[in-house]
Amino acid sequence: MSEPQTIAVLTGDLINSTALGPAGIDRAMDALRDAAQTVEGWGICGPLHFTRHRGDGWQIVVDAPRYALRVAVMLRATLRAMGADTYIGIAEGPVDHPVGPNLNTENGPVFAMSGRALENAKTSDYAINHTGQAAQGLAILLHRICTEWTGVQAATIAAAMSNPNNDLRLTDIAERLGKSRQSVTKSLQSAWYWDITDALLHLENSYDD
Repeated sequence: MSEPQTIAVLTGDLINSTALGPAGIDRAMDALRDAAQTVEGWGICGPLHFTRHRGDGWQIVVDAPRYALRVAVMLRATLRAMGADTYIGIAEGPVDHPVGPNLNTENGPVFAMSGRALENAKTSDYAINHTGQAAQGLAILLHRICTEWTGVQAATIAAAMSNPNNDLRLTDIAERLGKSRQSVTKSLQSAWYWDITDALLHLENSYDD
């Protein structure tokens, strides 16, 4: 038996998926899968094993739980940039075996807790629900900020967060988005990018190694 490892499980359902239609749901799922691959490129967590389930549902694992909210922000920014959004339930807990690539086969306690957190998100005022008390306090504020993003702001946030290790290069982002450097800076400021990343860093640094 493997040594227990603490992971974070993020379980999500698209918001108002009926309005997206089948093609829109597929595009949103493809965008989430691409965003998960981008997160893997950060070099701070292992494979996320993005898995689609129940049509408009999805799930990933983060083997470094401290980064779970950062990943959630990246996923919401990616979707809001294309006019979609998602509920996210986050739970942390141990697993005593290597997690396989198909999360639909996983049914341990942390996966069940994540599912319950998702249901709580869907019946509360906040689209992100984290079972950790301190993390949920930040999640509430992040929800409010994310909900206020315009499509342009969300796309700029997603582009900024796509850089490995959050290495921000405004010129590169401007070229990628076809915007001026000044426009990118303005979008990041109005979307509270630096405040978000500072708050996330404080939370991440509070975790024990």
